Amino acid sequence: MQTKVRNGDGERRRVWILFGWVFLIFFTSCFFVSIEVWVGLLKRIVPIPAVQGVLALFWYHCGIFVVKGWHATEYAILASLLFLTLRTRLPRIPALLLSLCLAATFAATDEWHQTFVQYRDGCLRDVLIDTTGATLAMLYWGRKTRPSAIGELS
Repeated sequence: MQTKVRNGDGERRRVWILFGWVFLIFFTSCFFVSIEVWVGLLKRIVPIPAVQGVLALFWYHCGIFVVKGWHATEYAILASLLFLTLRTRLPRIPALLLSLCLAATFAATDEWHQTFVQYRDGCLRDVLIDTTGATLAMLYWGRKTRPSAIGELS
């Protein structure tokens, strides 16, 4: 027999997932992993010398794109979680805008936090990359949740 999840339970779950994601972003920004350490770890995981060479070459030359792409992705996820949480309490457009503003604010405060972490720095470029990810997510949710011609108008 399946039990139906009460609305309050679903909201609580969304909030816990949101706070978990915020914690994960904050926690991972507390550490610095150099490219040398990362490539060394990859070499331990992949014992094939030819593959090790390709991985090292890739990370030394293209790893920045993966790292910055992850920045945009983690803030797209954050903005999405914010929207899905706020949408239960706010109309669609205010929920979209507030989610974007909160994600951008968290990006800025996280970059500031990184200025206190050894070997890390905070930079406006990363705030812009993070906010771009959040913006793309809100564009997606804005389109996905827009009312049809006959549907709701909130």
